[in-house]
Amino acid sequence: GERLLVTSDAAGEVGTLDADGTYHAIPGLAANAEASYAPDGLRILGDDFEKGAGGTLFTMRDDGTDRKVLATNATGFDWPGFSADGAHVVYATEAQFNETSICVLDVGTQTTTTVLETKMWRTILPQFTPDGTGIVFVEWKQDVASSRLVDVSTHEITTLVADTGHVYGIDTFFVVTPD
Repeated sequence: GERLLVTSDAAGEVGTLDADGTYHAIPGLAANAEASYAPDGLRILGDDFEKGAGGTLFTMRDDGTDRKVLATNATGFDWPGFSADGAHVVYATEAQFNETSICVLDVGTQTTTTVLETKMWRTILPQFTPDGTGIVFVEWKQDVASSRLVDVSTHEITTLVADTGHVYGIDTFFVVTPD
């Protein structure tokens, strides 16, 4: 790619960084949008959330134009990410602390499927596997985090790494390689 997407919590904004080091702030995209590029690199996926007003999942060009709403809900779209083919978006949503769900939005039909629902621990940072059949996520339970995998079709959960409190921190996230 020729550009990086950069989130600056200090500046409260998201921007792009060209290969030559030139930074461009993206108008209308706040740092809490949890933005990421679509697989084709032409659009950005993001989430706007206002307490009491709910969340809006959207795409836009990286110059801030052509914003298109994909979905809205009452609880927001945490850590949204596209599948490798761009046909689906995975995200976490939290009704209350320790009551979280991992959901998948079919971009074409605008239908949402809940893949995993929990009442006793948090599921955060979901990401599709390269083939789209699974979702890797972090499970937070009693201040201990573990990496897990849920099968999109069967909803079966597999533990990848059971943490003892030394590997993960609150800012840990996964990047799944395409091989």
